[in-house]
Amino acid sequence: TLDPLQLSLPGLGSVHLGTKGFIQPYEPKPGVFDGWARVTVTGPGKILGTAEILQVSGVPVGCPPVICLRPSAVYRSDAVVYPVKAAKAFRAAAVISPYRHTAFSVVNPSKTETAHVCLQLYQTEGTLLAQSEITSIPPLQRRSFFAREWSALDTPQNSPFKDGFYGSARIFSDVPIAVGALQILLPEGKLVTAVVTPEP
Repeated sequence: TLDPLQLSLPGLGSVHLGTKGFIQPYEPKPGVFDGWARVTVTGPGKILGTAEILQVSGVPVGCPPVICLRPSAVYRSDAVVYPVKAAKAFRAAAVISPYRHTAFSVVNPSKTETAHVCLQLYQTEGTLLAQSEITSIPPLQRRSFFAREWSALDTPQNSPFKDGFYGSARIFSDVPIAVGALQILLPEGKLVTAVVTPEP
């Protein structure tokens, strides 16, 4: 756990922040942050926040403090990941094809409980196609998976995905979790936002 960052944000105000690799001269160690963040709000207002995930092909010496000042040549792709409130089940579109794979990141925000998480893949007509084994995620930890590998059906001889899969995913847990997703476009590895919604 890193030291918390506290901000005082006025009404209708905004703030633009980046991880260490973006707000200070680039250092291979520790470099950019790889993990997850918890955002808490005190006061009467509501906060709308987004996080930008970037795949950078080159990092100039002495990165400026605001990523908006960096030229487009140093970016390959980006995606917006919206803040997620913890819940016990989430839904998302899912694709498994030669040129597009859905990837999920699951966070257990609990400080004390281990989350036992499962993935289900549904065909377009709502039929259950595959279900993963239960994955244990310790407190305050994160696990990331491609839908194909998480479903444990990645063997060519009996895979139901050999002709491609275009459907939806359901991720559920015995304790509240947070789920994010991205579409990975191959062969370049570009990132596209994938919307994840909690079940009501």
